[in-house]
Amino acid sequence: MNKGEISPRVKSIILILCAQKNFMTIRAIAVKLSVSTKTVIRDLPEIEKLIGKYHAHLDKKQGVGICLQGSEDVLIRIKAAFDTAPEKLIYQPKERSTFLTARLLQNQAPIKLFELSTELNVAESTISSDLDKLEDWFIKHKLILIRKPGLGVYVSGSEKNIRKAILHCIYENIDEKSLVSILHDTLSRKHDVKNLVDQSSQRLLNLVDTHVLHRLETVLRQIETKDSFKLSDNAYVGLLIHLALAIQRMGQNEKISFDDSFLKQLSGKKEFTISKQIALSIEKMFSISVPREEIGYIAMHLLGTRNEYYTGSTPFIPNFQLVQLAKKIIKTAQAETGQKLENNEKLLIGLVNHLGPSISRLKMGMEIRNPLLSDIKKDYAQLMQLSRICCTPLYKIVGPHIPDSEVAYIAMHLGAALEDTKHTSQTKYHVAIACPTGLGSSKLLASRIKHEFNRIHIVDIISALRLDSNKLSKENIDFIISTVPIPDASLPVLVVNALLRSEDIHSINKFLLVCKSSSKNIRSASKEQLPFQDALLQLTHYQTAIFDILNKFIFIDETGPIHVNDLIKKIGSLLSDDNADDAVTQAIWEREKYGSTFLYDQKIMLLHCRAPVSSSRLSIARIENGFSHTDASVKLTAAVALVIPINGYQENAETMGAITEAMAENWLFSSTITNGTKNDILKALETILKSFLQKKINLLLT
Repeated sequence: MNKGEISPRVKSIILILCAQKNFMTIRAIAVKLSVSTKTVIRDLPEIEKLIGKYHAHLDKKQGVGICLQGSEDVLIRIKAAFDTAPEKLIYQPKERSTFLTARLLQNQAPIKLFELSTELNVAESTISSDLDKLEDWFIKHKLILIRKPGLGVYVSGSEKNIRKAILHCIYENIDEKSLVSILHDTLSRKHDVKNLVDQSSQRLLNLVDTHVLHRLETVLRQIETKDSFKLSDNAYVGLLIHLALAIQRMGQNEKISFDDSFLKQLSGKKEFTISKQIALSIEKMFSISVPREEIGYIAMHLLGTRNEYYTGSTPFIPNFQLVQLAKKIIKTAQAETGQKLENNEKLLIGLVNHLGPSISRLKMGMEIRNPLLSDIKKDYAQLMQLSRICCTPLYKIVGPHIPDSEVAYIAMHLGAALEDTKHTSQTKYHVAIACPTGLGSSKLLASRIKHEFNRIHIVDIISALRLDSNKLSKENIDFIISTVPIPDASLPVLVVNALLRSEDIHSINKFLLVCKSSSKNIRSASKEQLPFQDALLQLTHYQTAIFDILNKFIFIDETGPIHVNDLIKKIGSLLSDDNADDAVTQAIWEREKYGSTFLYDQKIMLLHCRAPVSSSRLSIARIENGFSHTDASVKLTAAVALVIPINGYQENAETMGAITEAMAENWLFSSTITNGTKNDILKALETILKSFLQKKINLLLT
């Protein structure tokens, strides 16, 4: 057949006719393709021309329809040829607009309309009309769309505004969650991002080079490890794109400029020091020189980063001022709504953490993106109005213009606090989470429960095999949510999947309708202060568990194929004490009888048990070509085994639980498990366990 591309619609009509032995009406074909009959009729001449090369033709009968006529052998050949025929890309107006915006921002050299019309398979007049509609978008981003007959079309403006427009173009068309998912998939599977982008986001990420992203990830991992510098997933992805864009623009000799006094102000902040480290690594990795202005540009991004892990930021106003500002916002909200908010510590902390980077972005003239802005404006107009009133104290700091995206963020914080206030009078349920070991899958389940149910307060995580009824009674537990059945339990037991599927959520909601709580008012999350010596003893147990996990960590890197049973035997033998070769293996098998635990998105199998070992043990086995499990719906990349002593302290289980939780909630950690070196994994573990220990110190001693 002709090697040229054909439209997807023409290809579909030919394949429909190949599968239909009798006559078929034009209307029936149009309905199948969700187009008009006129559209199908317009395509028939091209179809006749294409099938004519195979000595076939269209038989048309008025009032009956059309039929593809040819010998059986010819019809088989046509079907085989058009099944694999390359399709001509056909863009909808919105897709054309996005394509043109990205194409013009990518390179400031003039592009002829003929070149753009050829790429998009439309007339030059259509391109000209599309550009008319785009002019306002470029003006909004302080750029000028210049069109010169004979020369072409190009974008003119400062380098700073061009970069901002490129980032806006990406975020405007791909929400942050999808962006994290796309880049996670790219970096973890080492696919070419261009293949992913053509399918999911109309070439937008072609603005960012895949190979640059891969090499940059290595740079950021090294900096994170060296400087104890940790970003949330969204912030990490944002920084990756920001840096990749800067490297590409520098490669095109496009330089960014800064006001000297502003650059001097930036240079005194901690973020500038980290940016210098990043720049030094980029210079070595990419053999380019990174000017001081680019370092300032990186520092600007870090200052405007909103995340949960990186706490060493130095905002443009001191922390005590941020606290005072947050309190003024809360006081105004309380006065406007009549709801008691002044003692809401969660709201205060949330606002302080949010305001630091937001004020930095506003003072630096950086955009504040809020993917939920349109929904909040539409569904929560009163909350937006409340937020505008509460933002009054911000005017003195950032000026009279506060964008709606920032007002909406404040509205989200206030809305969550008001919702919590509304629910405090409702019945809360005290629940214990159980799995056979009280270890791995229970932590996964607890994490999901917290996200799904406001009315459930998780008091304890326990072993399903060693139920302490007296302890549950003292803790005022209403019922147990378990990953396995618990016969003869003294309390109601709901059995659910560790990953809490939709049917499990439905079951729990149904149960809550009939369940009576023995604890009408939720107890304070902060427990009674332990005696100092008892607190020290608990901290000693946590530290010992952490030391054992890190000191005895075992990494297995399998290059050949391996059966899951053999993998478990290998892990078990390495984790057992010297005098008990198969003790851990047997304990893992016993736990597996209750069902296997998988993190499907991360392609990780979780093995966990209590075993006759002298200390906590952790092993990560990575299989180069993956391995299969009869219960898993996907091919798995790694197995993570967590083992604690049978009669060990509860602190051992809690410490291991922190690792399980990180695997489920932090894709950067799970990506390190499936792609990083042993040293990368150890450093990531150190960061997670250090954070866990710090929280325990704060809880027990302050």
